[in-house]
Amino acid sequence: MRIRTQLLVVAICGLSAPAALAGDLPSRFTLGRYIPADSWMFINNVRNPERAWVDAQIDEVFQALKESGIDRDLSSLIMSLLGSDEQRAEFEANLDKVTKLVKAVRWGDMFGGETVFAERIISNLPGYEYMLLARGVEGSAEANMTGLAAILQEIASWSEELKLDHRTTDGTELWSLTIKDKPELTMGLSVFRKGDVIGMVMGNAAAGEILALMSGDSAKRAIVDTARFRTASAQVKAPETAIMFFDIKTLLHDITRFLDHMVAVEAARQEGAEPKEAAQVKQMLESIAGLFDMVDYSVTSMEMDGRRELTHTLTRVQEGKEKNPLAKVILNRQSFKRFDQYIPAEATGFSIDAFIDLELLYQVIIDFIRQHIPDGAEGIGKWNEWLVTVGFDPQRDLFDWWSGEIVNVTLPPAVVTPMGGSDSVLMVRVKNGELARTKVNALIDFAQKKLQEGGQMLMVSPAAVDAEGFREVTHPMIMMMVKPVIGVKDEWLIIGTSTGAINKCLAVAAGQAPSIMKNKRFREEGLIPKGPVRSASFTDTSNFGQELGAALGIIGMVGGMATASMPDQPEDARQAKRIAQTILSTMMKLSPVLQKLDFYSSESAVTTVDGLVMRQERVVTYKGPPSPGDPQTAEAPGASP
Repeated sequence: MRIRTQLLVVAICGLSAPAALAGDLPSRFTLGRYIPADSWMFINNVRNPERAWVDAQIDEVFQALKESGIDRDLSSLIMSLLGSDEQRAEFEANLDKVTKLVKAVRWGDMFGGETVFAERIISNLPGYEYMLLARGVEGSAEANMTGLAAILQEIASWSEELKLDHRTTDGTELWSLTIKDKPELTMGLSVFRKGDVIGMVMGNAAAGEILALMSGDSAKRAIVDTARFRTASAQVKAPETAIMFFDIKTLLHDITRFLDHMVAVEAARQEGAEPKEAAQVKQMLESIAGLFDMVDYSVTSMEMDGRRELTHTLTRVQEGKEKNPLAKVILNRQSFKRFDQYIPAEATGFSIDAFIDLELLYQVIIDFIRQHIPDGAEGIGKWNEWLVTVGFDPQRDLFDWWSGEIVNVTLPPAVVTPMGGSDSVLMVRVKNGELARTKVNALIDFAQKKLQEGGQMLMVSPAAVDAEGFREVTHPMIMMMVKPVIGVKDEWLIIGTSTGAINKCLAVAAGQAPSIMKNKRFREEGLIPKGPVRSASFTDTSNFGQELGAALGIIGMVGGMATASMPDQPEDARQAKRIAQTILSTMMKLSPVLQKLDFYSSESAVTTVDGLVMRQERVVTYKGPPSPGDPQTAEAPGASP
């Protein structure tokens, strides 16, 4: 389960554009017009009133974290490890100063409205600029700017090498922190306020360009006005909560330009001679960039629909890059025609995935090392020699039968225990069932023989699965907890935690039991594929907080008993014991905090591929009271029956 913070979603394929949508963002998205056009990453968040209940739950978690006392425990631990009263007094004074400075900024208010985060690569060293703009709660900007300025003033006092400038021009207050007499370094830190917008910029050039855009400079261009951004944003649903744009093609172009600059700087330093080592590194990195130069862009929009948070992602491969090795690794895969073929109605979660061609990826890596890495051919030769010594041939022993599409099913446990847990079945599609069965059985027999030679026992016996050739494989150390079952049925290598779990999946495939489509929870909250899909998933997250908190609590309790027996002498041992006990105590205090993450209900996603492009739809459902118009069924858009 992933707990989202509405940030990075980077995919590596895309889907053809749907019917034309407006390239303009909704009027609530304002800060993008101040981000320079040459930024490759752009993430724009807006406070969505429909998310108020979810945001309130997250605030409660952070409040519980603040009240847990973890910060005091860590502070006490550090104090106890300091060698003298003078060191402890200095640490306490510095901690108090930092705490006051940080608390002087009302961070929740500053980021309480609209935020933008962006990045770009520039040609001169060190090459990166990061931009953060925030339009906060009304009336909060001036006080927060004062707090941020105080932090910069404190940082500037740490070294005489730091220089802090302050000026106010045309209603804009600007603080700039740089390194004295180091104009070649571009990683200055600027903080500014213009009206109700606060900006924080790492990099010397971006702050000026942002302020120029905010002043209406017609010579400057914003990212939201570029053709690439407008084309991309027109291909996903208009955002309500966030829009994210990753211009991968521009990023790779800028990296190549950056590498050229690095070599030129080094050549100038050595009076015009291009250093051999720098040139080799540049060539290798350019080859890597060229290999990855097949993605065009990825764009994501987010919205709320009652208690559901919907994410729409489209990523596009560049035209004419179908034969790029990495593009082929991703595009040349077999989709699932019937997603629910092996998934029982009682499943608590599932995922199906046909993302990469492992065989082709292996060959791409081998070829790249051989051709583009210094001494790569020699290295591959040694790798092949080692494979011969261990008796493993990747093509013969794996790729001749391995296809790689995966089905993963989670089921309620066959035997309920206080520790919880679940049953699961993993299925991997194979090219040749008979060959797969031969190879898998040979591997089991080999492992059994090797363990016996070492005086251990691998217990292998026929499994009561409704298909021939399945074997139960276990070891005395784990047999009380799990007895894995493995075998091959039709085009699938199947591994399950129990015979019962595998039989349930096979019964669905045989039409003898209902599939996940009869699961009321999935039909109400999940995304239901229609037609072939590259991937699909559904996860019941309703007990996520309780399970995570309980697991952490058990670790802390058991670990606490274990550390009690640790020695107190010598001093190093005493300190190690104190650190371990503090960490475990922190886990115990975190347990009730994590249990407050009980407002999730489920998560579901569907990915489809059409030619050079991929579209992913994702939904996170929360437990909040359903809205009057809350739909009972969600289907993957654009799919055909």
